[in-house]
Parts: sequence; structure tokens; C-alpha cells
Amino acid sequence: MANIIHATVLAGVTICDGAVVARITANVFQPNLASQRILLKNGFIREGVLRKAVIKEGIIYDLLLYGLLK
Repeated sequence: MANIIHATVLAGVTICDGAVVARITANVFQPNLASQRILLKNGFIREGVLRKAVIKEGIIYDLLLYGLLK
């Protein structure tokens, strides 16, 4: 049985009274190459790595941090 890792994309967006969105962030598990490629193709830049930050089904993963600035 193959493990399927899903990316968790979190848009840090709050819009209040005409506020302008200046930044969107995305967090991806390290082995999820497809999500990494999609983010890069859409202008996101890899900004950092949280090493051994996530435990899923007993496996420890790095969490990659991506950002898109206006």
C-alpha cells in the first residue's frame, strides 16, 4: 500500500475594510514534489524548512515553507 501525502496549503489572507493582501503562504510536506512544483510554477518562492516538524502515520517529515508576495 502506497502512502499518499497531501500538501497543506494555508492562505494567510484576511480582508477587512478594503485591506490589501500583500502575502500568501503555503506549507508542504517535504516528499510532496507535485505540490512543490505547482507552487513554484505559480510564482511562490521556497523561504525555509522546518526540520522534523510533522509526524504523520508515525513518519517524521520536514515542512517546507513557501511565500508569494504582491
